[in-house]
Amino acid sequence: MRRVIVVLGFLMLLGGPAAAQTTGKIAGRVVDAATGEPLPGVNVLIEGTTQGTATNIDGEYVIIGVRPGVYTVVASFVGFATERREGVQVNVDLTTTVDFQLREEVFEGEEVVVTAEQISVRKDLTSSEARVTAETIDRLPVQEVSQVLSVQAGITDRGGGFHIRGGRTSEVTVMVDGVPVTDSYDGSTSVQLENEGIQELQVISGTFNAEYGNAMSGVINVVTKEGRGDRVGGSFEVYSGSYVVGGEGGEAYLRGTDVEAYSSQGIQYRDVDVYS
Repeated sequence: MRRVIVVLGFLMLLGGPAAAQTTGKIAGRVVDAATGEPLPGVNVLIEGTTQGTATNIDGEYVIIGVRPGVYTVVASFVGFATERREGVQVNVDLTTTVDFQLREEVFEGEEVVVTAEQISVRKDLTSSEARVTAETIDRLPVQEVSQVLSVQAGITDRGGGFHIRGGRTSEVTVMVDGVPVTDSYDGSTSVQLENEGIQELQVISGTFNAEYGNAMSGVINVVTKEGRGDRVGGSFEVYSGSYVVGGEGGEAYLRGTDVEAYSSQGIQYRDVDVYS
């Protein structure tokens, strides 16, 4: 038994060096070809494998665990031309020295042309202005002009009229194609417009030019579309709803049978846009 243990121990001692002697190493130094200064951070890779490393602050590198064979070693660094060393022989338990001298390289990039337009600033504009186009109105979930105005910044609709930046309803001037349609006495507006007939909606708040007369809180200017003689169209609406009314109550009410149901229906249709 003692002889067997001695033999096994001897074989294990022999097996350790044998396992360690199946690979070799590649080492070297990378310097600047012009100055001879070491280059730190250079990528040194063995082509066709996943083995590689980077040089240290002294420009030195070591790649360990390289199986015996003939390899191509590549050194690359930003601002320098890539160097290749072909036919590098790696032997078992030996270190193969491969040094590199990298030369600076100028990168030529593609021409990039950037064109910018000067932002036009209207020096005569002394107020804040917002514009809503017909395309925007079509995308909004609204049915009336008042709903279009209510979603604009600074405008509130409390049911009795519009308030721009906290001003009174009577202080808002409404214009259609540049013509005032606001009653000068109570500030009311009798003109009703459909969304389909609006080309652009302009909301002006703040200070105003003299052309807007007595406007104090804001100006709403509606620009209508121009009709076309070769098209005829129209629109109508469809709606549907229902509601229930309770009866006398009691047990039937709890069962949900003592109720009366009512419903209302309608139709909405939009033909070809006669303005486009």
